[in-house]
Amino acid sequence: MREKILKTIKKYNMVNKGDNIVLGVSGGPDSMAMLNFFLTIRKEMNVKIVAVHINHKFREGTAERDEQFVKEYCSNNDVICYTKAFDVSKIAKEMKITDEEAGRYVRYSYYREVADKEDCNKIAVAHNSNDQVETFFMRLFRGTGIKGLRGIMPSSKNIIRPLIECSREEIEDYCEKENVEFVIDETNAKNIYSRNKIRNILLPYLKQNFDENILNDVNRLMDIIREEDNYVEEIINNIYENIVKENEVINIDKFNALRVFEKKKIIYKLLEAKEVSKDVGYKHMELILDFIAYRKTGKIMDLPNNVKLAVEYDEIKLRKELKNIEKFEYDYKSFIEIKELGLNIYTEEVVSKLAIDLDKVGELEKLKIRNRRDGDYIKLGGTRKLKSFFINNKVPREERDSKVLLAKGNEIILIIGEVISSEYGVDKSTKKPLTIKVR
Repeated sequence: MREKILKTIKKYNMVNKGDNIVLGVSGGPDSMAMLNFFLTIRKEMNVKIVAVHINHKFREGTAERDEQFVKEYCSNNDVICYTKAFDVSKIAKEMKITDEEAGRYVRYSYYREVADKEDCNKIAVAHNSNDQVETFFMRLFRGTGIKGLRGIMPSSKNIIRPLIECSREEIEDYCEKENVEFVIDETNAKNIYSRNKIRNILLPYLKQNFDENILNDVNRLMDIIREEDNYVEEIINNIYENIVKENEVINIDKFNALRVFEKKKIIYKLLEAKEVSKDVGYKHMELILDFIAYRKTGKIMDLPNNVKLAVEYDEIKLRKELKNIEKFEYDYKSFIEIKELGLNIYTEEVVSKLAIDLDKVGELEKLKIRNRRDGDYIKLGGTRKLKSFFINNKVPREERDSKVLLAKGNEIILIIGEVISSEYGVDKSTKKPLTIKVR
């Protein structure tokens, strides 16, 4: 299996020499196999590994046992280890989401927090090929489009999944042969979650009665879906660039000239930017297209999460209503939770249209992530007051305090996700690009 993992890492360019990597370690066979694997390549690849264990407070007693197990294993193997407990059920109720969704939220938030503290550029999690198939069926039954049926991406942004092409059986064999100890989450055997029912009831039934190779066949199908969806995404991105302006306003004549499929894809991309795409289903989309086709200026359609869709003359506008936003300011970090807006800021060391050149920016400790202040200005060829920029670009007054800025004093380097100062963009000589994103 070690060779299989190395092949996956090379195939998706997951790990490079000198990487600093956070490992999500639950203590189960998957994550312990992953931790053991990284221990075997640590010196050879010159990688720093940092283990992170989350206690979700789901299982009194055994959860603490798992935490102690991971701590001791890391101590015995000279691995930096962070642990933290979250009352996930309480968080789920507060956020009005499922326990599973809340668990994922706290895990990745804490992974990024530790990654920032330990200067790690990647986060590794131990999803395997069985997880892929379970996810496929979960999304199929819940209702999804082609993008949802792609499954779990082998790598996404700075998240890597080295075991994604290994089966659960292969992982358990690896643990046995390499004498890798692990703990068992007893709730995995209980059919109280949809994933467990698919794992313990549906897949064994399908394997026995319909297709003994169902795991391989579904994984192969997802590979095909990913390839074809990536191709479609390139086409949609080109259309998006042509008809959507910087402030997420659509030219209605160009939009109406598109095929229905293309219209839905464009709307979905805009909804993703407003973080409401997962709350908008098939029926919503049909209503949105009918509303746009009606084309009555001044009419407004309410969407989930306080998002409004408006048709104004020759434009379609999506805006998020945010009232009474307080002033906020955070020291620059690679991951920031902006509680005032319910948003997260994260960074990627990649080139993009809005990437900044770190060498041009200078001392990062002087940077702030905040909303607007009196006296703010931005350089766009010439120096312009931020207030004038908002007015000239018809940014509604009620939306201006919700714009997230990267600032150095009163100079605005970046309106995150929208506009970059002409002084700090990347060019051919750039060695340290950085893209800052909101989600």
